[in-house]
Amino acid sequence: MVDCSDVEDSTHIQTIEEAAARNLLDYVLAFQQWAPAVGAAALPCAGGVAAFTGAGSPLTTVKGAGPEISESEIDAAEWFFRRHRARRVVFECAPWLTADTLERLARRGYRPEGTEAVVVLPLPCEVEPAAPPVAELPEETWVRVFPAAFELPDDPLWPELARVAWRLPGARNLGVVDGEGLAMGCAQMVAAGGVAVLGNDGTLPGARGRGVQTALIRARVKRAVDEELRLAVAEVSQGSVSEKNYLRCGFGSGYVRTSWVGQ
Repeated sequence: MVDCSDVEDSTHIQTIEEAAARNLLDYVLAFQQWAPAVGAAALPCAGGVAAFTGAGSPLTTVKGAGPEISESEIDAAEWFFRRHRARRVVFECAPWLTADTLERLARRGYRPEGTEAVVVLPLPCEVEPAAPPVAELPEETWVRVFPAAFELPDDPLWPELARVAWRLPGARNLGVVDGEGLAMGCAQMVAAGGVAVLGNDGTLPGARGRGVQTALIRARVKRAVDEELRLAVAEVSQGSVSEKNYLRCGFGSGYVRTSWVGQ
């Protein structure tokens, strides 16, 4: 296990939050290029990015905001989301918000609604070989596996989001394929400011418990080391199987990001 006891200091949080904001902006730019009908847009917000990628998209949110979010910045974010007819306003924030910011959000009707754990691995590090073997997934395979692995509803939003994700600049779109050539799961790595952002981990229901995600974590960390990135990070549900898999692969608990939601 890696000692990540210092990840909660502001320097580490800022590095990771800047990478999260950069990754979110890359999604917006990819939507604008490959799915222009969505009307994706972005706005600088409190040191981070406010993004619209569709009314029901999980990427319609604010990421990367700093410790202080002013009244005017909240006003600007609310105007931005209203203008794009988003269903609600979401600030996904690291645990460094000032007391004034917390009071400001509460007074304006924002409430904490969900959290995610940020797990972190300093690089370089030793990496165990990936088993079962991992390979690059072609676009059509990725677009098919992505919604199925997450058991998403039958909605055009999800294949479109999967296709845009596959086309992110510099994305490594990986999967584990069985002996018959069928994909068992998918995962992605993109670089943002020297940080390897690991995401979109999904395993098909029938393939769970067979080491698919662990193999994909190890393969992506190996690529991050080869590319001389300095950190690998992932966002996972607290207490989930995914969190346990990352921790078993050497990641440490970094911090918890909270979603502050207003209407």
